[in-house]
Amino acid sequence: MDAIITSVVAVVGTLAGALLTHLFQIRATERADRADRSARLRQDRLEACSTFAAAATRLRRAANDRWFRRQESPDGHEPFEIADEFYGIRTAAWEACYRLRMVTADAELDQLAGAVINEASAVLAAREHADVRARRDRASALIEDFVARAGVLLGALER
Repeated sequence: MDAIITSVVAVVGTLAGALLTHLFQIRATERADRADRSARLRQDRLEACSTFAAAATRLRRAANDRWFRRQESPDGHEPFEIADEFYGIRTAAWEACYRLRMVTADAELDQLAGAVINEASAVLAAREHADVRARRDRASALIEDFVARAGVLLGALER
């Protein structure tokens, strides 16, 4: 009889050990999966932020170039290729902004992104060279604000 009790205790102990091991493995796997998802999301956010900042910088430059090309033209109109290039760059900036919205939920970052595009595009409405410079500088400052806010957001995600 002692042998049977000993055998039953051994089997129950083995099953309990196997069950506990399985539960610990599940928890460890879930933790690893959460960490992996978090790392991927952070990488997606970093990529979206840097892509937007680059697109915004290109847009600011394209608007500046387009304004100056208009000034060079005797009738005040630039060649179709210049306008087409600007619209392509502005579209790329909006696409980067939309991707940014999909991977972040930060209202301030979203507002800054929209303000950057609007301010960079507003360079075209300038009447004189000093106004172009002022609008271009405001767009540059907004880009810097965007990058700083993105850095705060991404830094907070590391913790």
